[in-house]
Amino acid sequence: MIEVTVKMSRDHHSSHFEREVVKEKMAAAAPMPGSSQPVAELLRRLREDTRRWARRELERPRLDAGVEELNRLLAGGWPLGKVGELVGPDSSGRTRAAMAAVAAATRRGEVTAWIDAADAFDPASAGVTGVDLQRVLWVRVSGVDGAVRAA
Repeated sequence: MIEVTVKMSRDHHSSHFEREVVKEKMAAAAPMPGSSQPVAELLRRLREDTRRWARRELERPRLDAGVEELNRLLAGGWPLGKVGELVGPDSSGRTRAAMAAVAAATRRGEVTAWIDAADAFDPASAGVTGVDLQRVLWVRVSGVDGAVRAA
């Protein structure tokens, strides 16, 4: 059976929340439409599969992100064999973080790809930050669709 935790605030009626919890538990015990398995069994399998995936991802080899704090946040660096995307508002450090990762990779002798959907890659700035430009494939695309196809 699914356990549902409800946090109640003082301005809500507890009986209202109790009724919702009972409905959730009853729905979990019933089969999904078009399925012979109860929802609870499907959720149990999903939790197991998610845990298994998380263990595999933690065991995946990592690439140095070039910034110690970013390595810590990424559980040891960028996952090897995966596409990474940096998102954030303007002037949040996305380009600096990406340049640090590319510089670290090219220092190790690896070849990297820079997929540039904004036509903003500056080779001179990359060289100053320690990127070996001979080891960078600069892919200039137009828009997000092109970036996805290039990746």
